[in-house]
Amino acid sequence: MSGKRSRSRWFVLLILTGVGLGALLLGRWSPLARAGDTDGDPEKCIEEQGWDLYWETYDQPGDNIPIDAHPAVPANGGKRIFPGKKTYDDTHADERRLVFAVIEFTEDPPAGTKMWFRLWDVDDPSSASAPIDDAGSPNKGTNGPDNRDTEWAMAGAGPNVMVLVELGKIKRFPGDVGPTTCDPKICKVAVRVGMQPGDNWRFCGAREVNEAALRGMTQNKADRVQPPGGVNESEMLTAWRKLHVEVDAMQADTNNTNMLPPEPTTIDAATYNAGTGQTDLEVDDVPGFWPWNDWDVDDAFNGGWIKVQNEATSPWGVVDFDANTNDDDVFVTGNHTSANGKTYLLGDDDYDNVGGNLTLKVSHPRDPDTEWLETRLAKAYIEPKPYRDTTDSNLTFDRNLTVSFWPWGEFLTYLQTDFNFVGQACRAFWVARLVSAHQPGTDVDNDPVNESTTCGAEAGPCAAVFLETTRDEFVEENQNEGADERAVVVHEIGHTLGANDITTGKDTAGVMYYRVPFANMWFNDTSLDEIRNYTHE
Repeated sequence: MSGKRSRSRWFVLLILTGVGLGALLLGRWSPLARAGDTDGDPEKCIEEQGWDLYWETYDQPGDNIPIDAHPAVPANGGKRIFPGKKTYDDTHADERRLVFAVIEFTEDPPAGTKMWFRLWDVDDPSSASAPIDDAGSPNKGTNGPDNRDTEWAMAGAGPNVMVLVELGKIKRFPGDVGPTTCDPKICKVAVRVGMQPGDNWRFCGAREVNEAALRGMTQNKADRVQPPGGVNESEMLTAWRKLHVEVDAMQADTNNTNMLPPEPTTIDAATYNAGTGQTDLEVDDVPGFWPWNDWDVDDAFNGGWIKVQNEATSPWGVVDFDANTNDDDVFVTGNHTSANGKTYLLGDDDYDNVGGNLTLKVSHPRDPDTEWLETRLAKAYIEPKPYRDTTDSNLTFDRNLTVSFWPWGEFLTYLQTDFNFVGQACRAFWVARLVSAHQPGTDVDNDPVNESTTCGAEAGPCAAVFLETTRDEFVEENQNEGADERAVVVHEIGHTLGANDITTGKDTAGVMYYRVPFANMWFNDTSLDEIRNYTHE
């Protein structure tokens, strides 16, 4: 992601509302569960039918992530499930996709009572327009079915096919372990959900004698939670994914490698110009990105500092820096011809002069700021889980980490250094690596100010945020949040999840606009659609 000029995601409380019956039941109902109704009184309908529907966490292998209440944003209501692996070496990937659809009678039913189940891929509630909910695209439309992953099913039936289960029995998929009987007031069917974030389902139930009503129910009725008489419809269940974000940081510049020269050397000449009131200090050549041309480092130290040995008044501010084929010229205010032949350190505007000592404005090691990730990714039904083990001592300081050429050279090596999950990312386990670095290559590091800028970069599941370059941009943009480090982090993680740069329409492009500052720090619908289609394969 580039800067402004560069080329370069068992107690029930019943509530009567104007549209239907809501219920709060821990781990069970939501206000979106609805019973069939022929006389406008859903409460009466439930009392007459005498049974309830709810989703229940699957019981095998016994440590599945419990289904929980869906967060307020997006406003799906109902419950959510995390169908992915819990850890990269989790051997129960398939079981993590399972959940029970449950029917429970409130009173003792007649012996041998059987109930029909039917599972629906219902309409995506987060949008009614393209590209998220586009009637012209496969598996997307203003009505369901519109799930992106079509590999979902109810045990004993394909999508929208009915299953008959006797009370006291549990219907499982072939090969599943676990009990096949339960409380005589209850019957259950195992459901295998899809893996794509934002996909959602409801199931309907009916007594055996009401088979025709359930079989004749339409997709439109399921989408609008308007089941026919004798049929109950559950709350919505929505798939979310966890993104395991391994965070790490570049180490401190303990050897002053950010300053030049890398080895002690001396000023070759010091010439004072009385007309300008400046001294030209001739220093060793500062190498640029291009071996045959130093244009990218010309003016790179403007606004920086030069500290000269045994010169009590130094560091001196650099007024101008001229890059030449051989030696370079540093211009400072005042007569400093006494600097000739003395050793020096040259630093750019990454430094502050603190009591005669040059101190980096950005301290290392420091993790990238992930504060905005949770709220931004929530709209894509993804929960980020940033974590770190220990600071990686192998991520040594690098003043300019080159990212300009495929296969990214030293950048890719840096990103993958001690990455715990190299080769582990897969459809069932989503992982990203997010590391901090100092600056990109000299051609895009914003030194000098106003050159092309790269604030972050990504390669596969790995991303880096360049802390100093981003800080530079943030200051340059008058602390506009669109150039904030937190926004850069969201942008780069968006790339690891399949979101592409948007090069037009800055005002509507959102956080995936190709250069800072962003006009909006959220994913737009195009980016959300790309992220929700992502498979990590």
